[in-house]
Amino acid sequence: MSNHRADSILVVDDDPQGLLLLQTLLETQSKMPVIPASSGREALAHLAEDVIVLLIIKVELPDMSGIELARQLRTGRPEPRLRQTEQRHHETPILFLTPNDLTEELNLPEFSHGVVDYFLTPIHPTLFLNRINAYLQLVERQGLEIELQRLQEQLQEARQHKSNFILNMSHELRTPLNAMIGYTSLTLKALRHKIAPEFIENLGKAERSARHLLQLINDILDFSKIEAGKVEIFPEEIDVADMLEEVAVTAEEFLIHKHLKFHKEIAADLPVIESDYTKLKQIIDNLMNNAIKFTSTGSVTVRVQTMPEKAAVRLEIEDTGEGIAAEKIDSIFELFKQGDSSLKKKFAGTGLGLAISKSFCDMLHIEIGVKSVPGQGTAFWLHIPIYISGDQKQMPTAAEITPRKVLQKGSNREIEETVRVFKSILIIDDDAMNLNLHETIFEAAGYTVYTAKSGTEGFAMIRQTPPDVILLDLAMPGMDGFEMTQQLKQDPQTAKIPVIACSAFASRESQQKAIDLGCAGYITKPINPERLVAQVAKIISTARA
Repeated sequence: MSNHRADSILVVDDDPQGLLLLQTLLETQSKMPVIPASSGREALAHLAEDVIVLLIIKVELPDMSGIELARQLRTGRPEPRLRQTEQRHHETPILFLTPNDLTEELNLPEFSHGVVDYFLTPIHPTLFLNRINAYLQLVERQGLEIELQRLQEQLQEARQHKSNFILNMSHELRTPLNAMIGYTSLTLKALRHKIAPEFIENLGKAERSARHLLQLINDILDFSKIEAGKVEIFPEEIDVADMLEEVAVTAEEFLIHKHLKFHKEIAADLPVIESDYTKLKQIIDNLMNNAIKFTSTGSVTVRVQTMPEKAAVRLEIEDTGEGIAAEKIDSIFELFKQGDSSLKKKFAGTGLGLAISKSFCDMLHIEIGVKSVPGQGTAFWLHIPIYISGDQKQMPTAAEITPRKVLQKGSNREIEETVRVFKSILIIDDDAMNLNLHETIFEAAGYTVYTAKSGTEGFAMIRQTPPDVILLDLAMPGMDGFEMTQQLKQDPQTAKIPVIACSAFASRESQQKAIDLGCAGYITKPINPERLVAQVAKIISTARA
């Protein structure tokens, strides 16, 4: 019914002359529209249509009192269309106009419906406007606070949408990468001594390019999480020597390709440390990748030793590469920066790796530093605290450490023993290429393999031929892997079958959710074919222990 714009002042007075006077005074004082109403019902109609930021009501009105109007505005209005505006005007200040002193009445319960002040009539124009101006300033301040809150909520929502988008994109990109890396690796292994060396080299380039793309995806995902402040820390006991073995396995292909020597100088008395395994490994992976990328000839060396005086472990990764100019050292941990712009043209990269590593180091209370001589090489070092929480508890030695639920390697003896005891595996994945890839890998390892393309088909297969172990994708249409795991663990007939999640979701939250629901382990795609079988063997042997 109303064409008035938002943020208006509503004046309610049944006296036409008084109403005109108030409207005129207020319009000279405020830039806001002033809406006149001559009755309570008319005022309620305006309240249903407009956003009123200040309400001035004459107490004595012909159809209802100002007190009743204030009550209906705040609570219990019978009209459905007015109920929708309760939240909108819940904080609107109400001022009364009355010929009587209301000092005593303002202490009564009926004056608790948002009435903040009253004016004796007839009003004094100057005093009236001075007090009204104070309320208008308050209203304006509140409006700015509300707008700021709204903008913050919109920003948070936008960040959430962006995080969800990047998370989903990461999954969608990892899924085909799993097939690319997996099939390329299988082909390389099968044809290494059967085709011309140049074709082997071409296949190697394809595999390395796919792994480089994987690193870019990981960097973008981590950057998004850091920017949104959504990085969580999950402390656990870590054998640093074991972690470095895993780092070396990942880097081996790149070291061989560049004909670089790799040296390890690892102290024998390393303690088990308490830190976030995934983030610490990524820090070391990033430093190792940088060392290999910027080294054309020579070697990469990893040194690890204890620092009893600092209750820490010192890890150093040294290369014989290009080196970093002294004036560039301070900026290398900044986002999108590389030590030398000429190197950026020569070596591809996002410039995120070291910045992400520095952010993770800060979260894990790890000191990180660098020393470099241009033309001779660079050494990055980490001082990793033994106790991430600062709690000086007794940590076990490396020989005493309880195996992690998800270990990244396994011996041939473990693989053979696992295949002997767990002869059949059910692989459930809605992606046909990945399903076929994993089937090929496990058949070659000696398993009897069953496959299913959905949770529903998987359940039917389990009822028909119960497998010894299940390898389960998580992101599937209909019943996803999380729901399927929960149902499997709730059913006494299937609860004891080990379920291993194999997913392109790389977040720690997804891993923790899968483990909490009953998964024996979690493997992140893309996989390495040889290591996949070893990982499954290690997870099963750990679960049985």
